[in-house]
Amino acid sequence: MSSCNCPLPPGGHVSCEEGQMALCIVRDGKAKGKCITLPKRTNRLAYENWALSKITGRVRLPIQRLSLRDKAILESQSYETGRRQVSFHLPPFADSEMGPMAMS
Repeated sequence: MSSCNCPLPPGGHVSCEEGQMALCIVRDGKAKGKCITLPKRTNRLAYENWALSKITGRVRLPIQRLSLRDKAILESQSYETGRRQVSFHLPPFADSEMGPMAMS
């Protein structure tokens, strides 16, 4: 199970099924929760880039190197820009049922 708390205000909570990333986006004081199914058969870098694209709303290549800021976003499980705040819970790569390539 994956879950996260929404930023305050307004607050709230998002609970998702196993194999999903929990995401809460607060824009203009309104929270919107999402459960996004994790990708299958990928490597760690592609997994992290996939997550960052969902979190930031920006297109990322599966082979794109992670900046220090990218790593800080993943570690803090939060992202903020302008009037948009995002909190999330990304299941650890090894626990995300990625298939045979998960251990690479």
